[in-house]
Amino acid sequence: MFHYWFPVFNDDLKRMSPGRLLILEMLRAMPGGGMSLLDYGLGESRTKLEFANGTRRFVKGSWSAVGVGGLVARSFQSLKWRLG
Repeated sequence: MFHYWFPVFNDDLKRMSPGRLLILEMLRAMPGGGMSLLDYGLGESRTKLEFANGTRRFVKGSWSAVGVGGLVARSFQSLKWRLG
């Protein structure tokens, strides 16, 4: 599996679509490396949808202690997930 994560962006080169070219080259290289899945990471974008041939749904979860400490930990984790 390849994982596509935060490519560098240069505003002067945006007309050349370097991010799209990177994705295309990654997709071309995958079969030779025995890979069949490219993980784009969290979020949605037009580029992800244009290159996708399927999707997988993932969920988040966590365990925490019972009691006040666990309640505080769960509250902070919930805020972190909601605010990004």
